[in-house]
Amino acid sequence: MVCVGAEYMMDDIEVEKLILRETRATVGYRRSMILVRKGNPRGIRTLQDLADKDVRILVCGGACQKGLWDDISSKAMVTDQIRSKIVEYGVGCLDTLRRWRRSEGRIDAGITWNVYGRIWPIYCEMVELPRDLEVLRSTNVAILRSCTNNKLLQSFIDFLRSDESRQVYDKWGWITNRSFRPS
Repeated sequence: MVCVGAEYMMDDIEVEKLILRETRATVGYRRSMILVRKGNPRGIRTLQDLADKDVRILVCGGACQKGLWDDISSKAMVTDQIRSKIVEYGVGCLDTLRRWRRSEGRIDAGITWNVYGRIWPIYCEMVELPRDLEVLRSTNVAILRSCTNNKLLQSFIDFLRSDESRQVYDKWGWITNRSFRPS
């Protein structure tokens, strides 16, 4: 079985004919936010603050966050301003968090997922983006063609989409159909 953090990642796996397409399923979504230091010492409240203030920004250049900063800054038409302040790129969520933790005094903010604030609240706070700038991406799963016990794996996918599992996803900041906020 495979689990990835964006549909385009699963699309790549599907194009290689490595998964059973009919088993693809979304289990939750993450929302984009601005990552700031505890106490928000730079007073960052908006994406425009990132564009206007003298700040240094961390983004993730790979995995499920690939292109996230561009998607957000392009909606606000501040791409040049944001790009000029990016000083470091993570390669995935864990690498981005590790870079954040090691960069105190060197990096002021990041553009990441809301779940960072839920999973690692001792290292950061999150600044909400307005809905028109927010990006959602799915966490999704599928069964690999090479698997031999598809019935068991499908039951696990069904569990991941159950109310019991959704409660766990909701607790850690994912949006599921239980916690969806209509516009």
